[in-house]
Amino acid sequence: MVDIHSVVHGLVSTYGSVLIVYLAYSWGYNWATLEPPTDDSSYSGSMTPARERSPTGCYLAVAGQVALFTLFLWASYGTHVESSDPPEPYGGGNTEIVEDFTPTRQQRNSYGLEKLITLELAALYGVYRGRKTVKESPIVF
Repeated sequence: MVDIHSVVHGLVSTYGSVLIVYLAYSWGYNWATLEPPTDDSSYSGSMTPARERSPTGCYLAVAGQVALFTLFLWASYGTHVESSDPPEPYGGGNTEIVEDFTPTRQQRNSYGLEKLITLELAALYGVYRGRKTVKESPIVF
């Protein structure tokens, strides 16, 4: 007899990892192609158009953002959040961080490094594809 919980957990963990890598790629791509709004007169920001942005600046910004996200993953390795009270109908209830296990320094560091390399490669490839799209797109006035 197949344990359905094991199958579901395996599928969620596999496709969840694929989803996170895809989101990292999309983050890099969207960061590289982000343009300030052109038709909104209330916009008063100082966003540089993607065509004028430095490629090195795009790569460094996305690499830093992914590194910061990976730092949070590294710090929370071995824990999860669960509700200690029954949920109320409109939100509320107390939550607490529960420690599943205490990872060794090597386990925590190898987990963080694995996530960092995987997400950095996906995000930087997204920046590369986004910059390529910006270069090939016609200039619109």
